[in-house]
Amino acid sequence: MFVHSTKTTSEIIVIFSIQMLYRFSTTNGFLVYSGINWIESEHAAIQKSMLHTDVQLKETKRRVDDLFCEMEKLGIPRAVASAGGKKFRDSLNDEQKAAYLKFLSAEQYNNFVLKYRNTINVDS
Repeated sequence: MFVHSTKTTSEIIVIFSIQMLYRFSTTNGFLVYSGINWIESEHAAIQKSMLHTDVQLKETKRRVDDLFCEMEKLGIPRAVASAGGKKFRDSLNDEQKAAYLKFLSAEQYNNFVLKYRNTINVDS
C-alpha cells in the first residue's frame, strides 16, 4: 500500500483493524475473527477482503490523481499520459519520464488491487 502523508491516525487504525481479521484453513475453510473468537464464514471473509481492497483503491486513486497533477505541471496532459505508447515515452525529458514511471507504477498497483478485488480470486 502507498504511504501518503495526508493519512489520519483514524485511517491508519481502520487499515490495521481490517487486516488480519480473516484466515483460511484447509480444515475449517474461511475463518473470521469477531473480536472474541474465530467464526467459520466464507461470506464474512469475502466482506473483510472487500473492505481491505476498498481502502487500497481509495489510496491508489488518490495516488494516481496526485501523479496526474504532477505530470500536468510538467506539461503532460492526462489524456496523453493515459494513452501512453512508445513514441510518447521517447518524447519525454528526464523529469517527465520519472513522473510518468511513477504514474505507471501506481496504475499497475491499481490494476493489481482491482484484479484481486474480484471475489473469484478470493481463495487460500
